[in-house]
Amino acid sequence: MPQLEGILGVTYGVIVYQEQVMQIASRLAGFTLGEADILRRAMGKKKKDVMAAQRETFIKGCKERGVGEKDARRIFELMEYFAGYGFNKAHSTAYALIAYQTAWLKAHYPRHFMASLLTTEKDNTDNIVKYIGECRDLGIAVLPPHVNRSGVDFSVEEEGIRFGLGAVKNVGEGAARAIVEARGRVGPFGSLAGLCREVDLRTVNKRTLESLVKAGALDRLGPSRTTLCAAVDPAIEASQKAIRDRESGQAGLFGGGHQATEAPALRPLPEWPEKELLAYEKETLGFYMAGHPFREYATRLGGLVTHTTITLKEVQKPRKATVAGIVSALKRRKTRRGDMMAVFNLEDLEGAVEIVVFPDLYARQKSLLEDEAALLVTGNVELAEDQRRLIAETFLPLDRAEERAKEIVISIPSAGLEESAVGRVRDLLRDRPGPCPVYLEVTQPSGFRATLKAGNALKVSPSRDLTVALEDLLGKGTVRFR
Repeated sequence: MPQLEGILGVTYGVIVYQEQVMQIASRLAGFTLGEADILRRAMGKKKKDVMAAQRETFIKGCKERGVGEKDARRIFELMEYFAGYGFNKAHSTAYALIAYQTAWLKAHYPRHFMASLLTTEKDNTDNIVKYIGECRDLGIAVLPPHVNRSGVDFSVEEEGIRFGLGAVKNVGEGAARAIVEARGRVGPFGSLAGLCREVDLRTVNKRTLESLVKAGALDRLGPSRTTLCAAVDPAIEASQKAIRDRESGQAGLFGGGHQATEAPALRPLPEWPEKELLAYEKETLGFYMAGHPFREYATRLGGLVTHTTITLKEVQKPRKATVAGIVSALKRRKTRRGDMMAVFNLEDLEGAVEIVVFPDLYARQKSLLEDEAALLVTGNVELAEDQRRLIAETFLPLDRAEERAKEIVISIPSAGLEESAVGRVRDLLRDRPGPCPVYLEVTQPSGFRATLKAGNALKVSPSRDLTVALEDLLGKGTVRFR
């Protein structure tokens, strides 16, 4: 339309700025600028009664100036649609400049850009996890918090991005700054007791210290996290006594300074079981750093999945897929009809994928949906630009995933295995008859492998019980399903 060329020519015929809405209303319908601003505000706030009146006024004004009613209605609809996302020109310009600058920084200084982004979101665990996943996609390592290397915020090192002390839950910026200031004053901390002596324990309290231990930030100060956690109270008590002695003018019997109030020597304790250690990391960091609870399932159940979270991103058209992982960021929601559904991330060793559970499936299997649950999920891949998500059709706890297996592979070393052990494997298989064929993978010390199919008499019914029994006999990772 010729009347709009001077208004929309600069944006290639697309309404982009709020000022363009006002100019269109003024030029086509004869609105004053004040009336056009009322129209703009009504569109932005979606005031239906005001919009209805404005529509009729706009169409009437257009008709009086030679614009057909059909064209007038179409133009009004375009302006109304624009109001859902438009900005004024000044805001658009500022956002465009920021977008250009940040895109340039991300392209040329990705580690510094991501460290800054993580710092701005350090109080938002969900976003921290999301951006750490993006660091993984960019090939940037996120290093664990370290009391002698971490700053308050995320920082850049040669090896990657160092997790900031201030982003550890229950630590906070005040305690993190106190630790960094003390480290700058006395140098690296050599022990938990030394750390407690140098910081203000009203700021860096017991809860803070325990969270730092659970997050792995004090790993270099003791033989295990369990040992350090047990030593927190004695270290605090020794430090407080040292302060009281110093303030009262007392010293050790032979003038030994700290000797009289030194914390007892650390008594080494066995480390927490991996599952507990990882749970503490998730609690304090928001994600798993030292390992992943899915690792124990990955090798055994790899043959039951069609995709990992990485290969799922490469899917180019809708299709059915099966993935396995650990539930995180679980959100239960109500649909417009009031039915419950769920959305969560499923994490494997490579990343995460969003899973959507609609009401019918949710109603049947909601008891299985909990954060940290290990699930095998089958569903349809939904494509949206460069994103992929899975619309779930079924899911099953990974501890029961063996039930889906069509074949079982047992790895048996050719050397060092006693005859009785071979007989025991045979007995375990015979005790659990079923339809699933068994393959024996015989491995040589040189790495050579030969796979033999067992006879029909040794077909089994796959189960978690069988897996545990075989791995107790042959070792972890010797049983796989496909």
